[in-house]
Amino acid sequence: MSLIYHSLDDVNEKLTLGRYFLIDILRDGIVLFEEPNHPFGEPHPLSPEQALQETKDYFEEWFESADDFLMHNGCLSPDAVQFLLAKYVNIAREQCPSLRHKRVTPHVLRHTTAMELLQAGVDISVIALWLGHESIQSTQVYLHAHIALKVAALA
Repeated sequence: MSLIYHSLDDVNEKLTLGRYFLIDILRDGIVLFEEPNHPFGEPHPLSPEQALQETKDYFEEWFESADDFLMHNGCLSPDAVQFLLAKYVNIAREQCPSLRHKRVTPHVLRHTTAMELLQAGVDISVIALWLGHESIQSTQVYLHAHIALKVAALA
């Protein structure tokens, strides 16, 4: 669930500007809270020229913040990584039922990759560097979690 907050004046202004998101919400009757005696404004139809200008203005308003969401110091931001992963995991769940009850996060992928590297024989110090750990001690948990290494040590 997400919370979307706009003042009544802001909502009414955007309705008169033809903002589709708010018009759709109003049309579909999605109202979680409505102040008595303070009705929503009526959406006004826009001419094609007005609709084009409104679209351009809206794009300019949000384009820069979208870049901030996607990029952080020239890399994908953590929010963008989580968003993209969730998007594609949901698509994959349609074809792979075993994913439906599994939690797939960037952290899970990071942990899985570290375990795969360890199983492939990559030295723990290399894995520590790849993970960005300051100390190899932080990476020791992967050694303790690796069943095959435990079995080999007991053999």
